Amino acid sequence: MPKLTKRVVDAVEPRENQYTIWDSEIRGFGLRVTPAGVKSFIVDYRTTGGQRRRFTLDRFGALTCDQARDRARVVLGQVAQGLDPLDMLRRTKETPTMKELGKEYFARHADLHKKPKSVAEDHRLLDDYILPDLKDHKVAEVTRSEVVRLHSKMSNTPTQANRAVALLSKMFSLAELWGYRPDHSNPCYHVQRYPEVRRKRYLNAEEVKRLGIVLEKEEAKSPACVLAVRLLLLTGMRLSEVLGLRWESVNLQGGVIHLADSKTGEKDVQLGAAAVQLLLAAPKDSEWVVPSSRRRGRPMTNLNGFWGKVRTEADIKDVRLHDLRHTFGATGASAGLSLVIVGGLLGHSQPATTARYAHAAPSPQRAAADAISGELAAQLASRDPADVVELHSNTAK
Repeated sequence: MPKLTKRVVDAVEPRENQYTIWDSEIRGFGLRVTPAGVKSFIVDYRTTGGQRRRFTLDRFGALTCDQARDRARVVLGQVAQGLDPLDMLRRTKETPTMKELGKEYFARHADLHKKPKSVAEDHRLLDDYILPDLKDHKVAEVTRSEVVRLHSKMSNTPTQANRAVALLSKMFSLAELWGYRPDHSNPCYHVQRYPEVRRKRYLNAEEVKRLGIVLEKEEAKSPACVLAVRLLLLTGMRLSEVLGLRWESVNLQGGVIHLADSKTGEKDVQLGAAAVQLLLAAPKDSEWVVPSSRRRGRPMTNLNGFWGKVRTEADIKDVRLHDLRHTFGATGASAGLSLVIVGGLLGHSQPATTARYAHAAPSPQRAAADAISGELAAQLASRDPADVVELHSNTAK
């Protein structure tokens, strides 16, 4: 029984029947020779249950003797761990591709458990960044080095790169749950994320004044858009909350907006006097607070074009719509209001105790909302802060 070398394998001749030459160095490693002269490296082993298996590594020529010997050691090492390499190979061939896993991810997880906006973001990350590189890869065969390579390609957009890896990590965790990969094999583990610098842009008093001047100029042409921007600034609400707001959720007499669903779940938005005045004056000929000007009976869905024009004219080109929410919070904090109160107004998730204190004190929250929205409304109009208006029982809802 010789050691398998190139000289030995080259000298082997086919016979009438298939036969095997075993290697003298590694038990179970051999060369199978067919009557047609095909020479293939194999590994024989027994499973923990005693079944005999024959694992074909590859043909001689595709592998050198040394490469085949190294692979044989890997296979036998798996056997020593109680694994069945042949069964693992079969399972790998049967596992879906990354493109197929993506479809299953949405059908079995994202569409059922995530908000529509998050689902749309997952689709974007998958279609734009992940699948172009990995769509045809078998789920079980994706390696950490491939994930690192994908992450590195996105280094110019570090936040997007981190989000893509986070999505991949969730998909691979589900793949383990669904039996497509072994437990604890997620290739996203230990992939170092890029540092992310949180954006802290908010408008100062002079910028708010410039914004107010532009909004006044645009009000006659785009009243719904102007209303949306003012409401964003005077309440600190998220864009999706404002654009999806129905009048049935607005209680002007009570000075509160009830959101049955938001990023942080069900919540009440306290309205300051300036925000109440804004909504009292708004048209109510639609079920939507900010109706679409093009599709009757539907809400507005996009402010990007309008906001791009407004921020250019107001010379605040780097300000996003979401920064109006930051401005609301920053105005409250700079006025010396409690961060607990400001956080409650913005609907931030807080530790349980802090959240209970915030919800148990609606009067301080109302006062805070009055102070913030009044200050911002005054800046928009270039006048003194608005007085708090006491609402009477005959105020329209």
